[in-house]
Amino acid sequence: MHRHLARFRNVSTAILTCGVVTLGVVGTATAATQSAAAVAQSFQTASNSQVVAGALVSLTEDNSIQPATADTAKQLVGVAAETPLLTLSGTGNDTEAQVVITGNTPVLVSDINGSIKTGDKITASPLAGIGMKATGDGNVIGVAQETFNASAGVAQKVKDRSGIERTVHVGQVAVSVNVSYYAAPTSQFLPPFLQKLANSVAGRPVSLVRALIACLLLILAIVIIATMLFGAIRSAITSIGRNPLASRAINRGLVQVIVASILILAFALLAVYLILAV
Repeated sequence: MHRHLARFRNVSTAILTCGVVTLGVVGTATAATQSAAAVAQSFQTASNSQVVAGALVSLTEDNSIQPATADTAKQLVGVAAETPLLTLSGTGNDTEAQVVITGNTPVLVSDINGSIKTGDKITASPLAGIGMKATGDGNVIGVAQETFNASAGVAQKVKDRSGIERTVHVGQVAVSVNVSYYAAPTSQFLPPFLQKLANSVAGRPVSLVRALIACLLLILAIVIIATMLFGAIRSAITSIGRNPLASRAINRGLVQVIVASILILAFALLAVYLILAV
């Protein structure tokens, strides 16, 4: 899906403007109500960038904002708004925009990556400033608080790089804004907490294959260590029972087994880290 979506990166921001104008009358009351519960921060708008209410925005290199796309999702900061409950900063300059960084606010979305339902994560799409359902790992703007009614949205036709035309619908949904990293469930064979742990260790998204190899290697090391310790302790108990005078030699053997176990565990952890991070 992401490979297919990547082809839409050159779509014009005119789609965003058209959608906002058409939805403006219908969404005004909703925007005022939802944005009233939001906290915003003022940002300078990048030159040659048009930022409208409801648009997802990302930071540029000079710390100004521009409509976010899938290419700039790592720099997501929030959603442009008009009437937030609280503004943390700002000078009132015409080149500034209020960006919701937390709270509920209307967000421009499309069904380019599938239907959006309550509880879905929303991320930046190939359409500038317009969000979509998140189905893969990456930064998200927040969580949808309602289902997107595509039939009530504005239909737009776009073409990918291969020239294939498709219709997408643009509209608004209320979103609880909280920019964070989303690790999408990858497989029923790997519990989500293990995937998140692997991502945390590596500092980036980790493929299912790497995560499985790392888990299997760690399990194998634990089994080997447990077997060694069990065998050494059992042998020591038996030996002491037969010859109590050999306790010093037996203790020395136990220490050697424990040291060997620690070394095996250390090498296993190092190998796991290399598998996940490299």
